[in-house]
Parts: sequence; structure tokens; C-alpha cells
Amino acid sequence: MNDFVIFPAGMSIDLADDIPLEALLVNTPDVLKNFRKYEELIQAARPSLKMLDSGGYQIFLKENKEGIHMTFNDDEEFCMTSERFNIGPRHVVDAAEQVNPDIAVALDFPIRKLTGYSGQRAEFYMKLPFNWRWALRTSEIMTQPGWILIRCSFRSSAMTSGNLRSSTTAFEEAHLAASLCRCGISSWTRS
Repeated sequence: MNDFVIFPAGMSIDLADDIPLEALLVNTPDVLKNFRKYEELIQAARPSLKMLDSGGYQIFLKENKEGIHMTFNDDEEFCMTSERFNIGPRHVVDAAEQVNPDIAVALDFPIRKLTGYSGQRAEFYMKLPFNWRWALRTSEIMTQPGWILIRCSFRSSAMTSGNLRSSTTAFEEAHLAASLCRCGISSWTRS
């Protein structure tokens, strides 16, 4: 059986000084906005394991806010302001290069938990093209020299919170996971 590891999120330097950490979760948008802060946090916490999450949660928070222009363009600079949010798979890789995590999560567009089967199913299929495209793009980046795939499993914040199971049939979930694994998408680490 594998070890169970908790990756605490939302840590700050003042907490890291008080609590010895085995593992630490940091988020791509936060790292890209202020890497120095996270570099200090990692030095203070000295975790054995580091995990980089993709920024899907920030997409989730901003997707229905009025006045925020959201783009997912790798060719433009990462941007997270009150008026604009731009993030793409390349930005997640950029953050991974800075943090050097043991585990990094590919960019995903989280699936909201909605009531009713048809609404939940529509939400899943509306976001599937984003997740599929980002999975393929991440695979392209991660197959370049210097990166090694360390496991093959579909993990999005939607799935880990249990929303994906309620939004799809077991067949759809298995099909999507198998498709993404064939692309070589999941977590990766720097060689």
C-alpha cells in the first residue's frame, strides 16, 4: 500500500515556521505572481515533497465574474488582475521550472457541481474541449527533453472533490481518463 500524504495549501511563512511540513502545495498563479514569496515559504517549510497545482481553481473563481476578460494563451504573458486573467499550459510549466515540484498538475478547467443530471452533463462536456486541448499541449511540452512522466492518472480538482463522478457515467469517466493517459498527461517531474 502507498503512503498517504497531505499537501497543505494556503500556507504562509509565519505558519511554516511553527509547523514542520512533510509536504507543501503551491499554486501556479500565486507562484507566477510572486515567486520570491513562495521561494521564502519553501525555504522556511523545507518540505520533503512539493506539489504544484495548475491554477484551475482560479479559473473556477473567475469564470462567472463580470468584467474579467479570461484568455488561455501560452504565447502571451501570464496575467492575473481584477480585469484580466490569462493562463495556459506553458505557464504551469514555467512555474514548475521555478518551484521544481515532486508532483505538478496539468492545467484544468474545473467542473462545477450542479444539481440535475442534464446540467451536470452539459457542464462536463462544455469544459471537456479545454481540458483535452490543455492535456495535449502539456503533453507536447512535457515530452521535450528534461521531463519525465511519473504517473498516469486523470486528476482535476473536479474529480478529487467528487464532482466528476456525479456528472458523468462511469463509462464516460473511464473513457476520459484512458484518453488523457494515452496522451501521457497527469503529473510530471523534472529529470
